[in-house]
Amino acid sequence: MEKLRQRNAREVQPFSNVFKANMKAQKSLNELQIELVKIKRELITKQDVLTIALDEQSKQKRTKDNTEKVSRLQEELASAHKKTLEVMEMASTANKEREKAQIELEKTHTELQRKNQELKNLRESCTNLENELHLAQKAGQIAAAEAESRREDKLAAIEKFEKLEQENQHLVERVMEMKMKEAEKMNEINDLYEDLQRQKKASILNSIAIEMNATAATSMRGLSLDADMNSNSDSVLLKTIPNRQHFRCQMEGPIHRVSFVRSGDMLGTCGDDKRVSLVDMNSGQVTAHLEGALGSLLDISFSPDDKFCIAGGVDKAIQLWEISTGRVKHRLTGHSDKVVGVDFCRMDKQKAVSCSHDRTIREWDLTKGICVSSTPCASNVNTVVYGDTSQFLVSGHLDGGVRIWDLRQRGGQISNEKKGVHDQQITSIQMLSSEREILTCGRDNVIRILDFRTLEVSGEISNASFRVGTSWTNPCFSPNQSHIACGGVDGAIFIWSAKDQILRATLRGHDAVVATCAWSPSGLASCDKNGKCLLWN
Repeated sequence: MEKLRQRNAREVQPFSNVFKANMKAQKSLNELQIELVKIKRELITKQDVLTIALDEQSKQKRTKDNTEKVSRLQEELASAHKKTLEVMEMASTANKEREKAQIELEKTHTELQRKNQELKNLRESCTNLENELHLAQKAGQIAAAEAESRREDKLAAIEKFEKLEQENQHLVERVMEMKMKEAEKMNEINDLYEDLQRQKKASILNSIAIEMNATAATSMRGLSLDADMNSNSDSVLLKTIPNRQHFRCQMEGPIHRVSFVRSGDMLGTCGDDKRVSLVDMNSGQVTAHLEGALGSLLDISFSPDDKFCIAGGVDKAIQLWEISTGRVKHRLTGHSDKVVGVDFCRMDKQKAVSCSHDRTIREWDLTKGICVSSTPCASNVNTVVYGDTSQFLVSGHLDGGVRIWDLRQRGGQISNEKKGVHDQQITSIQMLSSEREILTCGRDNVIRILDFRTLEVSGEISNASFRVGTSWTNPCFSPNQSHIACGGVDGAIFIWSAKDQILRATLRGHDAVVATCAWSPSGLASCDKNGKCLLWN
């Protein structure tokens, strides 16, 4: 309790002091207010006395002040008149400026109206543009929706294409399987007919003996001719050159290649009519057509036994026909560009070779109808033939070079090569019957004879009037290899001596570019771009 009292004393003491001080101040304030009232009363009294004194003094000074005031008012009046004039002048100036301002205001008003009209036009244009933007946005949305639809269609098409590609692969495999089965059946048929062939063996041997006798006689005439040439007997040489037309026949469309069968009693042509036409050498009549190609044919070749024919063309495929029936035995596919050259193997009738502008050379097994080797080339191949054996190929290229390929190597390897044989692309290569030389022709209007082993040039043939007319033009040797013939762009057929490369004759009977020619004991055949085929003898 004592502590509480002490604490209360400590806390109450300051408030008590404050209350006491406040009471003392209030008392002092009351005393001061009373003293103030006294002072105010004394002040009022003194003011009244002063007012009376001042009134007296003001009456004395009022007269003097009025005089001074009149003078001052007169001066102020003069000054006021002066200021009035100045104000009037300023008012006049202000009126003029106001008029100018009015004119400016009218101009501004007119300009404002014009600007308002422009603003109105701009607002209308803006409205139109907003409408167009709205339409464009709608069109964009429609286009986006259409693009999305197209993308979905594209994805569906891609999926469909992949599905079709898979189906196509399956179909190709099935076709290859069917081809294999067909080839096996053909082998069985060949075995069945083998006995009949043995029975005809005697007659075939007799015909071969007759043909060998004829060939021997021809060779003897060739040797006799060479002997006469060595003795400068040009009259005998001229007698071996065809100089008159035996027959002519007309094909449908340009002809790209003509070739004789091995026996020489029939020739075949191919061209833009998409078929091979077989012509009888005695009557000059077309006896059959081998059909089935899907595009123009550029080259043909006959088998050594004259039973089959192959041809290649722009449909990227090779057709193999059986001549006796006209039936397509195989359609060989695999090239990715047009096929420009084909050749039967002289040593093996079951083999053939082809070349294409896809820069590949392919060898085919004609029994099975399959490709057994594919050789890539650095330059486009225009022509290819078998060499002295079935293991070697000779090719002519777009770069003017000649290459020999060894098929014994996997994929085919170059065993010999000569670049720049011709300044321009090579149009044709032919292996001579002696198999020691090859004959080449180029777009540089030159024909060259090359040694097969070394590829060295042993002869060069040209003439100022001779110009090669197509990319597939082929020259040819006479059966006794004493002359070389080739067609030109002017429709003429040029015949040179193989020994001295001198132009011996020029045959004229075509009215278009002579694209191809072939020579057999039956005569010289030539064909042009108008579809005309002539036989000279």
